[in-house]
Amino acid sequence: MTAEGGQRPGRPTVEGRKSRAHGRHADPSAGQCLVRGYGLRNHRMMIFYVYILASRKRGTLYVGVTNDLGRRVWEHREKLNDGFTKRYGVTQLVYYEVFDCVNDAIAREKRLKRWPRAWKIRTIERDNPDWHDLYEDLNR
Repeated sequence: MTAEGGQRPGRPTVEGRKSRAHGRHADPSAGQCLVRGYGLRNHRMMIFYVYILASRKRGTLYVGVTNDLGRRVWEHREKLNDGFTKRYGVTQLVYYEVFDCVNDAIAREKRLKRWPRAWKIRTIERDNPDWHDLYEDLNR
């Protein structure tokens, strides 16, 4: 869905769902993105992800952004970095969205982080009602 509530086509994600990319692009047909402070940048091959990890169903939640979802979730699962996810055992990928512009991904991450917990849970359960760990499906 777009911020206005209409449907926009997205890249296929886990189990054939479409991503919900938010925000505005300078010229989507050219694969360009307005990067604050740098003007137009070409991001033809770049994909960015906003993701939510959980410790368990309806457990502790973590929202992040990355350009390599598989690697980043693996780092969380292996507890390679000291921090929130290691401290609270937040390792299950339960939700993600795909973006072609880093600014849109970062803005969406910030928005999700400000959301009340109930909104995040509703968002997860809309697409993943059983809180299935999506990490295993990434490379299928």
